Amino acid sequence: MILRTEQDWNKDIEPIAISEGGNTFTFQVQASQPFLYFKPCLVQDREFRWSVGPNKLLLCATRPVQDLSLMDKNSSRPHGESTNLQQ
Repeated sequence: MILRTEQDWNKDIEPIAISEGGNTFTFQVQASQPFLYFKPCLVQDREFRWSVGPNKLLLCATRPVQDLSLMDKNSSRPHGESTNLQQ
Protein backbone atom coordinates (compact mmCIF):
# COMPACT_ATOMS: atom_id res chain seq x y z
CA MET A 1 0.00 0.00 0.00
CA ILE A 2 1.13 3.54 -0.77
CA LEU A 3 -0.45 6.98 -0.50
CA ARG A 4 -0.79 9.69 -3.07
CA THR A 5 -1.68 13.24 -2.04
CA GLU A 6 -2.94 16.42 -3.61
CA GLN A 7 0.60 17.79 -3.27
CA ASP A 8 1.62 15.54 -6.18
CA TRP A 9 -0.87 12.90 -7.36
CA ASN A 10 1.95 11.10 -9.24
CA LYS A 11 4.34 10.75 -6.27
CA ASP A 12 4.24 7.55 -4.21
CA ILE A 13 4.49 7.93 -0.43
CA GLU A 14 5.80 4.70 1.03
CA PRO A 15 4.84 3.55 4.54
CA ILE A 16 7.39 4.20 7.28
CA ALA A 17 6.20 1.07 9.11
CA ILE A 18 4.08 -2.01 8.46
CA SER A 19 2.66 -4.12 11.28
CA GLU A 20 3.86 -7.66 11.78
CA GLY A 21 0.56 -9.01 10.44
CA GLY A 22 0.72 -6.71 7.43
CA ASN A 23 -2.66 -5.14 8.13
CA THR A 24 -1.58 -1.73 9.48
CA PHE A 25 0.50 0.74 7.48
CA THR A 26 1.96 3.90 9.03
CA PHE A 27 2.68 6.90 6.82
CA GLN A 28 4.35 10.23 7.47
CA VAL A 29 3.18 13.25 5.49
CA GLN A 30 3.79 16.98 5.77
CA ALA A 31 1.37 19.72 4.84
CA SER A 32 1.64 23.49 4.76
CA GLN A 33 -2.11 23.87 5.21
CA PRO A 34 -4.50 22.60 7.91
CA PHE A 35 -5.76 19.74 5.70
CA LEU A 36 -4.59 17.43 2.95
CA TYR A 37 -6.48 15.27 0.47
CA PHE A 38 -5.01 11.81 -0.09
CA LYS A 39 -5.84 8.47 -1.63
CA PRO A 40 -4.58 5.04 -0.63
CA CYS A 41 -3.32 2.93 -3.55
CA LEU A 42 -2.16 -0.62 -4.08
CA VAL A 43 0.87 -1.69 -6.06
CA GLN A 44 0.97 -5.41 -6.64
CA ASP A 45 2.94 -7.29 -9.27
CA ARG A 46 3.87 -3.96 -10.87
CA GLU A 47 0.17 -3.12 -11.28
CA PHE A 48 -1.01 0.19 -9.78
CA ARG A 49 -4.57 0.54 -8.46
CA TRP A 50 -6.28 3.62 -7.01
CA SER A 51 -8.69 2.94 -4.16
CA VAL A 52 -12.36 3.17 -5.09
CA GLY A 53 -14.39 6.19 -4.02
CA PRO A 54 -13.65 9.82 -3.26
CA ASN A 55 -10.36 11.15 -1.95
CA LYS A 56 -9.87 11.07 1.81
CA LEU A 57 -9.36 14.23 3.87
CA LEU A 58 -6.61 14.38 6.49
CA LEU A 59 -7.10 17.12 9.07
CA CYS A 60 -3.83 18.37 10.51
CA ALA A 61 -4.01 19.28 14.18
CA THR A 62 -1.64 21.06 16.51
CA ARG A 63 -2.52 18.67 19.33
CA PRO A 64 -2.75 14.87 19.19
CA VAL A 65 -5.85 13.21 17.81
CA GLN A 66 -6.83 10.54 20.32
CA ASP A 67 -9.07 8.36 18.14
CA LEU A 68 -10.69 8.93 14.79
CA SER A 69 -12.51 5.98 13.31
CA LEU A 70 -13.17 5.88 9.60
CA MET A 71 -16.71 4.67 9.05
CA ASP A 72 -17.89 2.70 6.03
CA LYS A 73 -20.73 4.70 4.45
CA ASN A 74 -22.77 1.49 4.10
CA SER A 75 -22.16 0.28 7.64
CA SER A 76 -21.90 1.58 11.16
CA ARG A 77 -18.75 -0.50 11.73
CA PRO A 78 -15.36 1.23 11.69
CA HIS A 79 -12.99 -0.01 8.99
CA GLY A 80 -9.90 1.90 10.03
CA GLU A 81 -8.61 4.38 12.53
CA SER A 82 -5.96 6.99 12.96
CA THR A 83 -3.34 7.12 15.69
CA ASN A 84 -1.98 10.02 17.69
CA LEU A 85 -0.43 12.87 15.73
CA GLN A 86 3.33 12.49 15.50
CA GLN A 87 5.43 15.58 15.00
